[in-house]
Amino acid sequence: SDQVVSFHTMKDEKSMGHQRTIQPTSNRAALLATFLHLSEKVGRRLRRKQTRGRTISIRIRYQSFHSEGRRVTLSRPLSDGYAIYGQVKELFQPVFLLDRVRLVGVTVSNLEWGAEQQQLFMKDAHRMESALAACDLLNDRYGEMVVRRGSLMQIQKKQDIPGLGFQKRFITDASSEELDA
Repeated sequence: SDQVVSFHTMKDEKSMGHQRTIQPTSNRAALLATFLHLSEKVGRRLRRKQTRGRTISIRIRYQSFHSEGRRVTLSRPLSDGYAIYGQVKELFQPVFLLDRVRLVGVTVSNLEWGAEQQQLFMKDAHRMESALAACDLLNDRYGEMVVRRGSLMQIQKKQDIPGLGFQKRFITDASSEELDA
């Protein structure tokens, strides 16, 4: 006796992730830059849904379409993209690239809905959450990745990483010139 369940009555997501198909490369710095971008996007989605996750997973698909993945489960849940990236970097470090990579992905699972992220220094945690919330508001208003970590800006200058530019353009009131970071 199978039951039909409406889409709206289904439980919350069990994981959140992003993946990107890229030009095949074996450049580890370019792959890490893409992982950082994806980690930031996942963190933003987690915060928007007011959730955090304990399990961080990466996915790598090679040009030959062979795929491999790695994951780690943490004692504390995360929603900060840079903290997620720290785990992604550790997962990726021992990977021996068998071929050029054509797709990378980051997923956070083992979600805790409405849970507060535990930090040793609550004052610093509150300041970080406030800063992340402000970045999320600006990115919502002006386009994805308008505000991003400085390390992403440096990487973008050195390499052509797709998807790290502005998605919207805007005009300043003072000079009426179009900005293009």
